[in-house]
Amino acid sequence: MFEIVTEDYKKKRLKNMRKRRVYLDSNYIKKDLVSLANKKKLFLRSNDTKHEVVNKILMREFGSYRMGNNRMNPKKII
Repeated sequence: MFEIVTEDYKKKRLKNMRKRRVYLDSNYIKKDLVSLANKKKLFLRSNDTKHEVVNKILMREFGSYRMGNNRMNPKKII
């Protein structure tokens, strides 16, 4: 029972992350993504690519699966 629920949770989380990644990639330039990341208190290097910045934003929003509720501004998944 518990494994079924966690599998559904993982699938929904990954689906939401994919949708959010496409949205961030297509609607923002790198400069806007950097300012969005700064609002989320992320530390970026000056040579980070757009893809790396998007990944850091997604990890802050969705967290890793094992992070539980320690995410900052978690997206509603279920």
